[in-house]
Amino acid sequence: MSQLNFFMTKDELVNEINQLLNSDDYLLFDKTFFDSESPETISKITNIESVNRIIIWIKNDKRLPTCSAKGAGQFEGKFLFDVYKDPIIELDIGKTGMTLFSPSRLFHKAGWIEDKELRELHTKSANKLVRTFKKKLTTTSRLKPFYITESVAKLLTSDYELELGEGGMRVTKHNINGT
Repeated sequence: MSQLNFFMTKDELVNEINQLLNSDDYLLFDKTFFDSESPETISKITNIESVNRIIIWIKNDKRLPTCSAKGAGQFEGKFLFDVYKDPIIELDIGKTGMTLFSPSRLFHKAGWIEDKELRELHTKSANKLVRTFKKKLTTTSRLKPFYITESVAKLLTSDYELELGEGGMRVTKHNINGT
């Protein structure tokens, strides 16, 4: 399992998603549950406010992007990708309120995909994507394991706050460095 928790502005998130959309390495899906085993990919993001999660499918020559799991309970009749067995990375989109940021998250499970070549490609591609994101981020001892962009750090000087998880501790310009 690998997880990267981070804070980005809306514009930065849109830019990162558009870079993924323009890449030849990934296919993107908006949502978690789908009406079909073969959901439609997205080609652009127009309103980041309406997006909670994006599923990033790692393109490969072993499998087409088809859902391998079925929903239960209120999601019965829906299809979803299996975080254990499908070559996916989840991108949870954090929200920005008036002056409050909630974290975004990149998440994937490695080692469960049955085909060895596909498992290795998934691990390599997911780690590469996390490294690409991390290059644009920084952290402090007070923030770890959370990371922020320079733009978010600047907003903190203008009375913005970071919420470290829903209802969690808040970090401000007064305590970001542990003071």
